[in-house]
Amino acid sequence: MTVFDVTEHAPAKINLGLKVIGKRDDGFHDLLSIFQTVSIYDTLHISVSEKSGKPGLTCGHPDVPVDSGNLVLKAEQRIRKNAPEIPPAHYVLDKNVPVGAGLGGGSADAAAALRGLVKLHNLTLSGKTLYEHACELGSDVPFMLHGGTVVVSGRGEHIIDVDWPFEFTYLVVYPGIAVSTAWAYQSLRSVGGEFSAYKSLTDDLCAGKLDEDVFLRHLSNDFEDTVFEKYPLLEKIKSEMISHGAKAACMTGSGSSIVGIFANDETARACADFYTNTIYKIFIAKAVSKMQF
Repeated sequence: MTVFDVTEHAPAKINLGLKVIGKRDDGFHDLLSIFQTVSIYDTLHISVSEKSGKPGLTCGHPDVPVDSGNLVLKAEQRIRKNAPEIPPAHYVLDKNVPVGAGLGGGSADAAAALRGLVKLHNLTLSGKTLYEHACELGSDVPFMLHGGTVVVSGRGEHIIDVDWPFEFTYLVVYPGIAVSTAWAYQSLRSVGGEFSAYKSLTDDLCAGKLDEDVFLRHLSNDFEDTVFEKYPLLEKIKSEMISHGAKAACMTGSGSSIVGIFANDETARACADFYTNTIYKIFIAKAVSKMQF
């Protein structure tokens, strides 16, 4: 019996700054942000055979739904629009990226499913078609298809690939607080505030001339004021990171993970040791290059 299987890594995403430029007529918001995949991974195993189990999704994480609402299974439905002949697959998701942490784990899993199904069935779908499927699945999924470092604008559909010039080590701290993205957007005090300094920073990055001091000085996230007011622990973690050697720190996405930026592994590990006796989930990570498939 022929057995088809493929394994895809699904790296997490961090926001290195995030500006909410304005609200769109379709109800979404226009953003400006640096997205970067980092070495914190979920792993998705996809198989099709009589022995691989009945079609569907298996995941040991209690907070991950395994019904048709999961983005992995939605990704399969999108692919079947172009290739209705492919059999439903069995998916096993090893979940390492925390749920509701602002690290894009669900979007990463959806993108991994798209990539994996193309490989599994040797499909010849165009990049445009995959991009359109990714957009239907979620705002972050188009970026997660390839990852790397990009400047993102619009709802998330405008993506400019850039070369990342720094060798930072990141310390990502997830304190177990799940921040509702919908609540975060609804609670923003202002939309379309001052963003010229961050815009200049992203322009320099696209031009290949970003200065490290400029980047660190203008790193900011528009959600922090609102989210920190409701969850002061997050602001405390940010301050602790800076006092323990981080060059800068910021919340990623709408929270709740805080990312500290360190010069090297040693200083990041020293800061991580400060959280040894906490219940927080701690990750030391590096930037991940763009994936090819």
